[in-house]
Amino acid sequence: MTLIFVLRHNVERNCKTGERLPVLVVRRDREATEGTEAEILGPSRLVYQPDNPIYGGVTLWIETEAEVKLHG
Repeated sequence: MTLIFVLRHNVERNCKTGERLPVLVVRRDREATEGTEAEILGPSRLVYQPDNPIYGGVTLWIETEAEVKLHG
């Protein structure tokens, strides 16, 4: 299973400072990679679980078994 979620603090920092930090995380198994664009090459689903967050408070993410190409 691959999970994709947004680094909200990087989005906010980019807005405030004009930086272009990566805002996406693609996590497969124990490996996490950051980027600015994710292409999902197959079925996926968007999950919102405010009562059961993952990875330090993430409540909204995309799940897929498909290949994900991360850019940026």
